[in-house]
Parts: sequence; structure tokens; C-alpha cells
Amino acid sequence: MEQKALPLIPDKIPCRLALADIELRQNDYKSAMNLLRGIIAEKPVANAHRMMGDALLLAGSKQDALKEYRTEYEMHGNNPAVQEKIGLLNYE
Repeated sequence: MEQKALPLIPDKIPCRLALADIELRQNDYKSAMNLLRGIIAEKPVANAHRMMGDALLLAGSKQDALKEYRTEYEMHGNNPAVQEKIGLLNYE
């Protein structure tokens, strides 16, 4: 479905973020990370680093997840959910 619909949409990043969110909800962190890597390389958008952090947590990479949460915080400001995750990971 992604291959057919995305070529028709001029700004694909919101769609790809939504697909990554679906992948995360299905615990398919590898697919989510692939989508998010492309998004992050293309354009700094809010929530991409947070979602990458979520995917890395699912993969068991807590330190890498913490780096992504910190990047999200630095780039896109105060997000209570990101701040909470940073706090929790700092005290584990």
C-alpha cells in the first residue's frame, strides 16, 4: 500500500511518520527505525527523534534511546513526555 499511495503525495514526511507510529504500535521497531532514519536524514521534524527513541527502547538500546530523546528535546523544545523519558532513563 505504501508504495502505491506515497508517490501521489507531495510532502511524504507526515505520512511516513504515521506509518512509523503504526509500526511502533505493532512492536515492529526495525521497520519503524528504517522509516525514521530516512525522515531524520531528510528533514528535522518534531517527534521523529522521540519516535526513534521509542523504537530503540523496544530494541533494548537504552543509551541510544536516551540520545534520541535528548536530541528531540534540544531541537523541538519542551515536550513533557520526552522530559519524562529522559528523567526515567537517567535514573535507571
